[in-house]
Amino acid sequence: MNKKQMGIILTLLILIACAGVLSVKMNGKIDDPTGSIPSAISFNKEAKETTDKNDYFYEAKSIKDQQDAKYKEELKAVINDKNSTAKDKEEASKKIKDIDSAKNNETRIELGVKSKGFEDVVCLIEGNKKARVIVKAKEALTEKQNIQIQEVVLNVSKLKDVIIETK
Repeated sequence: MNKKQMGIILTLLILIACAGVLSVKMNGKIDDPTGSIPSAISFNKEAKETTDKNDYFYEAKSIKDQQDAKYKEELKAVINDKNSTAKDKEEASKKIKDIDSAKNNETRIELGVKSKGFEDVVCLIEGNKKARVIVKAKEALTEKQNIQIQEVVLNVSKLKDVIIETK
């Protein structure tokens, strides 16, 4: 192992430690098996409601992007590692493709839902099994709006299990 590889490994370890510390500070606990973004950013409740909503959507998108980038970097490290087996490299490559596909679908769903008249949207595809769509709305969504959102998700990602939330 040369100095460059050691530097990369050390940097990744430091990033993982920083992510753990940040996670504990934001969530207040370590062992949250769901890893859901909505619970990760449910702080700052004393601020104005409009600021909360804007901050919520900005923070949710930011955290989602950071988590995806971190996970992809870890998978790329597995692919580039000389000690990884061909099977491990193939699985890591497949997971990277799945992440990219999910991210593409999330973006397309967000744009599709925004085109239906919603101010802001965050979409989270969880394990290619269900989609969580968080919509910025002042009032509860109507049945028609729920159906519109479900249709967008189904048309883009072919997922039928859709959880719709408002913030």
